[in-house]
Amino acid sequence: MFIDHLSDDKKSLASCSLVSKNWLSRSRSLLFSTMRLTDGTKTESFTALLCESPHIRPLVKNLILKGQNRAFYGGIGWLHISVQALADMVVSLPQLTSLTLELVQFSSTEEVPVSCSSPIHLDTLIMRRTSAGSDLDDPYDPR
Repeated sequence: MFIDHLSDDKKSLASCSLVSKNWLSRSRSLLFSTMRLTDGTKTESFTALLCESPHIRPLVKNLILKGQNRAFYGGIGWLHISVQALADMVVSLPQLTSLTLELVQFSSTEEVPVSCSSPIHLDTLIMRRTSAGSDLDDPYDPR
């Protein structure tokens, strides 16, 4: 189907989902297959969407949490999230196969017990420049 060729164009996919019921399912599947969250506001909005629209959960296969590298402006825009919030999000996505954390700073170094009603099966886990419980703007900065 030609909708598959729009997999990188979220705006067109959203428009296609409104054309007909026949297009809705495939458009929605492609729209939510990979979710990229780049700041706290997007993370909170996505968490709210998962609560309000649980039918979206099985569509998410790849989850990318990535802060913003602001090297040009002299710093890093860390994406801050608690371990518990990440655990709750991952557990709620039954078809998740890939999780990427880049420029993510966990708000606490405390261990959080995570109970899962179902096992988590990831094919891929990528962690780049991920930190826990630091007050520094850049925990990799040797100042």
